[in-house]
Parts: sequence; structure tokens; C-alpha cells
Amino acid sequence: MAKKERKELDDSLKKIVKTSTWVFLGIFLSKVLTYVYRMIIARKFGAEAFGLFSLALVASGWFGSIASFGLDSGLSRYIPFYRGKNDKDRIRYLFRYVVFFYIVSGLAFGLLLFLLSETISLNIFHEPALIPFLKIFSIVIPVSLFVGPFLGTLKSYEKIGWYSFIFNILQNLTKLLFITLFIVLGFKSESVAWSFLFGILSMILLSYIILKKQVKELFGKSNLGDKEKKELSKKLWTFSLPLLFFSIIGSIFYWVDTFMLGYYKGATAVGFYSAAFTISVLLLMASELLIPLFFPIIMKAYAKRKTIIIRDLSKQISKWIFLINLPISILIFIFPGAFINILYGGEFLVASNTLRIMVIGALFASVVSVSTQLMYASGKSKLILLNIIIVTIVNVLLNVLLIPCYGRF
Repeated sequence: MAKKERKELDDSLKKIVKTSTWVFLGIFLSKVLTYVYRMIIARKFGAEAFGLFSLALVASGWFGSIASFGLDSGLSRYIPFYRGKNDKDRIRYLFRYVVFFYIVSGLAFGLLLFLLSETISLNIFHEPALIPFLKIFSIVIPVSLFVGPFLGTLKSYEKIGWYSFIFNILQNLTKLLFITLFIVLGFKSESVAWSFLFGILSMILLSYIILKKQVKELFGKSNLGDKEKKELSKKLWTFSLPLLFFSIIGSIFYWVDTFMLGYYKGATAVGFYSAAFTISVLLLMASELLIPLFFPIIMKAYAKRKTIIIRDLSKQISKWIFLINLPISILIFIFPGAFINILYGGEFLVASNTLRIMVIGALFASVVSVSTQLMYASGKSKLILLNIIIVTIVNVLLNVLLIPCYGRF
């Protein structure tokens, strides 16, 4: 590696480490607030309400994935790419294009979930108590769509401190404050869904204010001609459409366990499973710590064709993630009951073996996160789609085969 490239690599690693200090603080506080929030739900309302909340997240997540059309992922790729080329006009146009599109699609899919809430609750999950959860989450869909372009743009402009505060601290603190307030006022389990909505709203409001004040160029007028706008929109859709299917299938992969447990075993089983799941995702903390700045850095290097920097930076980040997560995974695997009992109480101890299995999968998932980012950066959206299709099919088949026989707590 040339001396100049070595210096650029060292500078990039230092920048990631320096930024990660703030991100670590944000993620640490996020985990504390998230687990306190979930502890309150589990201990105050029980496993059934915890399961209903998880099922509502599944349904709204699937509707939201379709409503996004993958455009937020396309925006997160092209903003740092055009920043590397100092092309502000294309950045402005893409941002406004995605935001206006999401206003329309968000309202449409939110209304659709509201109209289908009774059908989904009664005919699929056989849970009448799920209806008010889904109706509230239908409002979450148009609001949450803006999280992608707003927070994604903050990351693309390397405003990682603000991104970390908004995503990791503000939304979780808001949810915690509102769920506490609702409990004090005597609200029932539906207050969980309302507190979740207010957490999303807080992210949107503050991220918009920060973008307006610190990334003023984003809101200026684009000087692109109609032909250039048409070509740019086509390029965005060409990249994003495969990611629409990736987002849908990825959402299915992520939530199919919860969905099928709810279908076969009911909301209480989902509550037990969700407790184990939320503990296993502790292993994603290292990825959350290092990836936010890693992606925009490699995108700028990709725009300048600096492949050696991308290669060496990827190797180092992968090594750091593995070394951080290995001792955590061993600890959770040996003492799963202790983690479950501290966070959710003795009612959820039946999920101990589930947690052991899930922590192994989470360890592998954290390591491959760097490879996924590299595929995003190189524009291999079709390969990403093929990968997720294969693993989703395997996951669905295993759920169909195993849950009826072994999916009991």
C-alpha cells in the first residue's frame, strides 16, 4: 500500500474510532432505555401484551417495507456518492423526490393497514385484542417512513453524533417517558402502541430541525434540467427496486418467526420469544457502533476508486466486531436465565434455551454485516436480493416444520 493510501486508511480508522466514542455512548444509553421500556411492558402488562405489541410491529413493519419501495436505501447510497463528486444539485433533487414520494405512499399504506386491522387480527392471529394495536400502528407507517431519508441523510453527511442521539437516545427516552405517563394515568395496554408512535415522532421532528440548520444546502433549489432529473430518478429506481424486494423479504426474514409463532401458538408464546430475541440483539451493538461512519467513508472511497482502502478498512472493522462480540455471546450462552430474569422476570425464564440458540445466530449475523455494506456500496442490489431470498425460504420452511412440534414454552 502506498504511503498516501496508508495515511488515508489510518485517518479513516481514527475517524471511525473517534466517532464511535459518541456512538457507543448513544448505543449504551439506547440499550438501557430500550430494556427499561420493555421491562415495564413485560412486567406491567404481561407476556400476552408484550406479544401483541410484537405482532403489531410485524404487521406494520411489513406494510412499511412495501411503502418504502427501497428508496431510502437508494438515497443513502447516492448522497455520499454525489458528495464525493461535490454534486449538490443531484443531492437536493434526490432528497426532495424521496420525501414527497413517501408522503403519498405512507398515507396510502397506513390507511390500508387501518382498514385491514380487524381482518388481520381475527382471521390470521385470532386475537381480538390486537385490533387497537394495529389501528394505532397504521398511524406509525406514514410517520416512520421519514426516518429512512432523514436519519440516512444525517449519516451520509457524517453527522453521526446527532444521528446517534436521535436514533439511540431521543426516541427511546420519549417512548419511556410516555409509557410511564400513560401507566400513571391508568391507561391500558394500548398505551404501549401510543408511546411507540410518540418515539417515532420525536425522531422525525428533531432530525428535520438538524438538517434544516446544519445541512442547509439540502433545502436549496436544484438547478438540474428535466432530462437530468428524469435520468437521475431512473437511476434511483433501478438501484432501489431490487432493494424493495430485499426490504420486503428481509422484513419477512426478520419477523417470520414472530408471525408464525403468533399464527400457531398465540400472543403469549410471541411474548416469550420476543424477550429472548431482544436480549440476543445485544450482539448487534458492535455493528451499530462501527458501521454508521464506515459506510459513507467506503462510498466516498468507491467513488474515487480507492479499492485498497476499502479492502483494508473492511478487514479491520470485521475483526473489531468479532473481538467485541465473542465474550458477550459466551456470557449470554452460559447464563441465559440470569439475563432473562433480570430484565423480564421469572415468567419469561422458559425462553432460556431459545436465547442460547439465538445468541449463536446473532454472533454470525454481526460479523457478516460488513460484507452486506460492501455489497451495498458496490451497487450489487440484485445479489443482495438473491441472498435474502434463499435464507428467507429456508427460514420459512424450518418454521413450518419445527414450530408445530417444538414451538412451545
